[in-house]
Formats: sequence, structure tokens, C-alpha cells
Amino acid sequence: MADGRPVTVPARAFSRTTTGYELRLPAGMAAVPGPVCLTFHRHDPGMRWQENVVLLGTATAHGGDRLTVAIDRALPDWSLPEDRRLRTRSFLGHGKQLRRRLRAEAARRAQPVPKFARGRIIHSAPGGRSPRIRGRGRGRPTLGC
Repeated sequence: MADGRPVTVPARAFSRTTTGYELRLPAGMAAVPGPVCLTFHRHDPGMRWQENVVLLGTATAHGGDRLTVAIDRALPDWSLPEDRRLRTRSFLGHGKQLRRRLRAEAARRAQPVPKFARGRIIHSAPGGRSPRIRGRGRGRPTLGC
């Protein structure tokens, strides 16, 4: 954490534990206990494919540069496989997963699920405010304030 905000820090080394990982942080970076997001990532030099694993957990500080991270859950996989057909299938397959997550988050926040049609929101947001959404290209909306 820097000024109370999370920072991205590459680990110097890591090892698997029974509940998560043990990390060695770069010189000068103090180990701070609390919530943590670990990302393991690899890709080819041209970024044509990538593999990502994102894990959320809780860190416990040990000494000046060591963290033990207990993993609570994994976030959905957003890897893009090397094979073009598998990459397309993987990318398009995330829609179902995102719709489930959107419904769950809307219910948790006691809000309606937004409905989109060719770059515009169909219903109003809570409190009578309607965010403006302008379409760009083929129905790909961008949020405007």
C-alpha cells in the first residue's frame, strides 16, 4: 500500500503453500498485511495469446520482505489460448459467465440489471439518474458522464 492505495509489485520469488503462496517482495518494499490480489501471467512476445490466473486472498507479513497469502477465491479465467479457434470460443464464452455475475451483483446492490440495445441504456438508474451511453461502431457502448 502507498498512501492507503494498493500498488502493483512484482514478487522476487514465490513458493506454493498448503493454503496459498509465500512471496518475497522487492528490496525496499515493506510487507503489509491485508487483502491481496495475486496475478500469474504469461504470454508470447507478440501478445497473440496469454494465460492469466487471478487469485484473491489475505496477506500476513513475515519480516521485512515476506508475505504469506492465504487464497480465498479465484477470479474467472480471462486467458486467450494460442489456438485462434479456442481463443475465439473462450472469449465469446465469457458472455454467459458475465451475465450471471451481472445478475448477482445487481441483486446484491438491490438494483435492476441494465439492459442495452445498440449502444444505449433502456432503463433508468436508481435515483432517477440515467447515465448517458453513446454507441461506437457496432453497438459497442462507451460510458459518458
